[in-house]
Parts: sequence; structure tokens; C-alpha cells
Amino acid sequence: MKLFLFSAIMLLCMLSFAQERYVSRVFEETQTITNVTYSNADSWDALLNGVDYPQDIKLDVYMPDEQGDNLRPAVICLFGGAFLAGSKDMRPDILAWCDSLSHFGYVAVAINYRIGFNPATTAGGLGPAHGMKRAAWRAIQDCNSAIDFIKEKYEDYRIDTNQIFLLGNSAGSITAINTVFMGDDERYEESYDVGTGANNDDLGDLNAESFFPEHTNRVAGVVGLWGATMDFSWFDEGEQVPMLFIHGDEDEIVPYDEGMAFNFGDGTDINIYLYGSLKMHEYFDQQGWDNEFHLYPGQPHAFYSCGDMNLVELERENFPCEQWEPVFNQVITWLSLHNTYYQTSDVRNNTLNNNVSIYPNPVKGNCFIESRDQKEIGKIKIVDISGRTVFETFCTGQKIEIPSDMTANGIYYVIINGKTAEKLLICN
Repeated sequence: MKLFLFSAIMLLCMLSFAQERYVSRVFEETQTITNVTYSNADSWDALLNGVDYPQDIKLDVYMPDEQGDNLRPAVICLFGGAFLAGSKDMRPDILAWCDSLSHFGYVAVAINYRIGFNPATTAGGLGPAHGMKRAAWRAIQDCNSAIDFIKEKYEDYRIDTNQIFLLGNSAGSITAINTVFMGDDERYEESYDVGTGANNDDLGDLNAESFFPEHTNRVAGVVGLWGATMDFSWFDEGEQVPMLFIHGDEDEIVPYDEGMAFNFGDGTDINIYLYGSLKMHEYFDQQGWDNEFHLYPGQPHAFYSCGDMNLVELERENFPCEQWEPVFNQVITWLSLHNTYYQTSDVRNNTLNNNVSIYPNPVKGNCFIESRDQKEIGKIKIVDISGRTVFETFCTGQKIEIPSDMTANGIYYVIINGKTAEKLLICN
């Protein structure tokens, strides 16, 4: 209850000056369809009863309560928990993401994926790395199956299959990022038959557990919250999609640069080696691929939660913390910049009762504000989607150039003499 009260207060306070779908809380009423089976697959058998342990894998769909037949963009949300713990129902951040996104006009889909492995020894080797790779492959299979299911059932939920995004936290982020790049020819060695007995059978290819394997795993973009990859050789030209990376530089569970997972000091270098958000951002930049990176100095793993770590759930006890709002705003801004429904909605060059022109819009480079009636423009303020002022000046002339480096890429509003003009999209 405290979580949703906090979210409601924060979201109601946002954008009081401009109620727009995808960047503000437009829908007060939403609907949720729970526990839809999207796959059935052999899962981790903790009791070691046998090799075959099939389980239904389920998802929840959160939608704006609206009439009509219009298609909507969707965001598939994946929980974190080191491939050992968690579920779509137990992670308060996933509930908050899905609740908020549906109120903003998106269709949000929270999925379960298979978890579990022996951290001591499994998959033919000692230590957690072997079992974690098998668990990661199962999660990638399930994410792929969920994308297939949503694409097959798109009419039921009115989803535009070209506008499906992935959003993952920690292990969910690792799953989302690598679902984009991994193919059957890049399977982990550990995902094949590694021995007799429970949990060592061949896991099969990417589509082995999909109800609708004829679909592709292509998505519109990925939001990676403190995520990573294990191997850049999987990142092939033509497979990439726009990605947003967010990470704290004191993350000891998933390194923001590179290193061992759960690397808390000497003697803990037995886990899997990861390349975090910084390294992925640098790789994307080298390739000229669309990406955005936000580093939070001094912040640990999953820093929008705080308090003591629950070692059973692998989550901190308190959510949300003060960093939830800036992370939320960055994600909403990024999604809107890559959501073609928002990009093409109500972006006009002529604003403010035709007295002022703002061009070009969307902005690539500098933009200009020009008076149409040959009068002084006056006070200019540019604010982001949370209402924070990012640029302010007073123009005594009839035309002014706004520098391209005034702020980061994103969605902004130009306010002239106290009146809100149209939104400004900065896409440098």
C-alpha cells in the first residue's frame, strides 16, 4: 500500500502543466489480466526427482482502461534475483513499473521466467558460473517465448508488435539484453547435455519451449537497469536495437564496468565474468549504435531500493528510495523518444497561438525560437517532463538560438512568458 501511495502521489504531481499520453498519468483506470500461461517448460528440479519437471510459465498484462481498437506500445518487464529468486508477483519494482506504465498509456507485461541452480556445483563444474549459465539460457528462452506469445496474441491486448520494448532489473536486465543478441549458434556449452540425472539434460534451442516459434525475437528497444553481458562476440551488426543503460558505480553484484558477479573482495572471484553498462555503452558507441547511458556515482546495485539486503529474496527491504523518481523519469523519457506513437504526436513547428515559431522540432543540433509578430519574445524557460527547469533566459529580441548542448536528449516543454508551448523533442 505504501508503494502505490508513493507512486500515485509522485505521478499525480508530475506534468501538472501538460497531460500527455506516454509522459504523464493520463489514465486513472487500468485493468490487469493475471496468470496467463505463455509457455510450459522443464524447470529447475530442486528436489532432484528427475530430469523432466515441466511447469507452466505465466505472465500478467496491465493495460489502460480505454475503448477502441487502437494498438498500443508494450513493455515486457523482467524481475531481478540472480537467477535464483524472485517472481513477477514478488518484486515491488516490477509491480510499480507495470502499474505506472499502464497509467501512462502503455501495455505492460510482467513475466515469470524459470529460475534456480546449484551455486556450489552443477553443469559439469564447480562453482556457480556453470549453473548460472544454464539458468540464464532458460531465462532467455522464456523471454523469447514471451515475445512470441505477445506477438501471436497482439489483438487480444491491442499491442503494436513493432513497438515491443524490454525492461529488466539485474538478472532480468541481463536476460533482456542478451535475448536481443543471442542465437542458437551462440549457445553456452553448459546449456547442452552435461551429465546424467536431474538438471543436466540438454536445454534445447531458443524456440524449444515456445508455443509460437514462428515469430522473431525482434523488439523496439531495451531498458537495462544494472545489467550486463557475458560475451561481446554475441553482439552482431544488424541485431542491435536502441538500448538505455542505467547503473551505479559502486555495484558489487553486477559490475558497472567489468568483473566478477558478486565480487565482494578476495576469494569471491569464482562467479561469472560480466561486462556491465559502461562497457556495453562504450561498445555501442564504437559501433555507432543507438544507446544512452546514465551512471549514478556512489550508488550500489538496484539503488532505487535501499535498506538491508534480504539474502533469501536477494533484494533490499525498502522500495522505493529517492532514486526511483530520477530513474523513472529517465526511462519514461527514453521510451517516449523511441516510441513512434509519441514521437509523431502533436509535434508542431508553430506554437503559442502562432505568435512564436520553434524550429526545427524534433531537434538535431541547435533550435530557434522566433517571434511571428515582430515583438520581443520575453522570458523563455525549458523544463523536462518532471517539471525541472533545464534552461532559462530572457530574450529582448525577436529571435534566439538555443544551443544543442543545453541539456541531454529527451522530452521538454518550452514555456514563454508563463504559457506552455508545444513539447520539444531533442534527439541529437
